[in-house]
Amino acid sequence: MTVPDTGRGPLSTVVRGGGPGLLLAHGGGGGTVDFAPFIGPLSRRFTVVLPHYPGVGATPRQTEPLDLDDLADRLVATAADAGVHTFSVVAYSLGCPVSVRLAVRYPERVRSLVLMAGFARPDSRLRLLVGVWRALAALGDRDLLARFVTALITGEDRLNAQSRDAVRARTEELARALPEALDDHLDLVERVDVRDDLAKVDVPTLVVAARADQLATPRHSREIAAGIPGARYVEVPGGHNLAEESADEVLGVLDGFLRPVSGRDDSRLPDTGAD
Repeated sequence: MTVPDTGRGPLSTVVRGGGPGLLLAHGGGGGTVDFAPFIGPLSRRFTVVLPHYPGVGATPRQTEPLDLDDLADRLVATAADAGVHTFSVVAYSLGCPVSVRLAVRYPERVRSLVLMAGFARPDSRLRLLVGVWRALAALGDRDLLARFVTALITGEDRLNAQSRDAVRARTEELARALPEALDDHLDLVERVDVRDDLAKVDVPTLVVAARADQLATPRHSREIAAGIPGARYVEVPGGHNLAEESADEVLGVLDGFLRPVSGRDDSRLPDTGAD
């Protein structure tokens, strides 16, 4: 299997555990935080590889717009650099279209897909929300932006169960954490469209929607599941922020799906460079 030569520097990467390969594809502006409660449990059974997109973690920000094919190539190259040449993929939000494209470009590497709180393309509502998000970010008022994002990604029940002080603390934490490169990722969200790729995905696929997701609503996940032959569809409680709201439910779903499809551990065999 040929390792893609992207002509770019490596993505900064978190690697944990041992066993069959498991590649994590994070959301826009996310990174490790998108999978924080999952990495420990998953790394007990898998070699978990979590690359950071440009502008996240220690990966430098790009000067040119992000490209879906290039991002998919760089994720595969990063996994190969970590010694993982075949893998299952668990993707979240923007990571879902990235991973669909990856599975189509590198079918020999991907064993299975889990696509959580994702979308194949932005519908009119999502495009409007992202446009407001980008406009608020351009104003430079990080507190205002964090309040908008908190309301958008948090499930209604979760948000209303918190005190004013807890919500204020959460928005202040988010204001500090939002990366400058987030606009680069939101720009890609507005442009992405992998609907034509869905029918070409030829691996076991699980699509996970969050019932109270106001950003990538369950409608988006149902569109993905309907387009991928044989895909399974499940819903978990909570809003878009699955790692914070629905960690136990998501871990149960992941375990039930990944255990029978993980297969034998040949993911760390040396790459010969041959197709």
